[in-house]
Amino acid sequence: MAALESVIIKGTQARILFLNPYTCRLLAITEKNALMKSFRHVLNLVNKLTGERITDPALDVVHENVVIRYELNTVLVTRTNKKVHYPQRPLCRG
Repeated sequence: MAALESVIIKGTQARILFLNPYTCRLLAITEKNALMKSFRHVLNLVNKLTGERITDPALDVVHENVVIRYELNTVLVTRTNKKVHYPQRPLCRG
């Protein structure tokens, strides 16, 4: 059974070290084109009300050891410009 949750593991410099097959399908990107790329190259999060890009919170999580939640109106814009609801999930340093 395949996971239907997007999983992305990033290093301390916010470069993608792993992403699962569901994430590749969701983002319309191949694993080869995503690995070792920056978060901003692969994942485009925007405020659905304003269209403004949301900054990558991963560096704050790593450097400040904090938990961050995305705004409720966050959407993911895929490589094919499809807008996908991005559920609010906490990010934390593991």
